Amino acid sequence: IKVAISSLPWGIRGLYAGCAACHGRNGEGSGMFPQLAGNSASYISGQLIKYKNREQIGMNSSMMWGQAGNLSDKEIELLGEYIEAGFPAE
Repeated sequence: IKVAISSLPWGIRGLYAGCAACHGRNGEGSGMFPQLAGNSASYISGQLIKYKNREQIGMNSSMMWGQAGNLSDKEIELLGEYIEAGFPAE
């Protein structure tokens, strides 16, 4: 992972916990919440940036605006890399 996990005082799992509530612990997705696992870092980061900018992407956009709006650019980059790497242990 390019961005140091140690740069987050709560660790990557703590950061990902907000995502896991809907997308699953390992990004497997559930019902109306899409699978994150298997996506590239650039795709995940790009989608999060769109949500942060309040772009309409799909039916869950308004829910994601609040989630992504709380993330820094560094956190978005780290989440993308973490998901692409297959959710490695810290």
